[in-house]
Amino acid sequence: MKGKTEEKFYLPQIVYFVNRKCTPEWIIERQRIDFHDLTFVVSGKGEYIIDNVSYPVTQGDMIYAKSGSWREATTSATLPMVLYAFNMQLFDQSFAPATLPFEVITKLEPDPKIDHLLERIRQLYALREATSTMQTTAVFMELIAQVLLNTGMVQGASSDPRVQK
Repeated sequence: MKGKTEEKFYLPQIVYFVNRKCTPEWIIERQRIDFHDLTFVVSGKGEYIIDNVSYPVTQGDMIYAKSGSWREATTSATLPMVLYAFNMQLFDQSFAPATLPFEVITKLEPDPKIDHLLERIRQLYALREATSTMQTTAVFMELIAQVLLNTGMVQGASSDPRVQK
């Protein structure tokens, strides 16, 4: 009999979203943030400084700055970044403040599902319909679940050796 795994549940309140094509002059000024920042680098190169530690970033990197962090960033002048960035408040299933289980930089394996979910969020956010916030939140939760699977932090049925492929 399989043992119980720890349930993962994160409820975001997205307060800002952007699919940005950085200009060579783009910067984020140093500031203490009162939200969680989750950024996916689609292409290009840049540098994020989180809590005074410099992190070079490139395609496939996911950046996570927790609420309360000091954050600043720049992009390469010759290879500006293209990114998806989410600023959010984050709660657990009891609606208490929560933190995602990610390091500051996570290198994601290429994953068409993550790409699709990011693009779907961009489309929903652009619609600005009555249910866009609810739909965007639902797809974002699916995105976090997929990242947890992609990084091996949780296992899905496809990682169970008893399942025939």
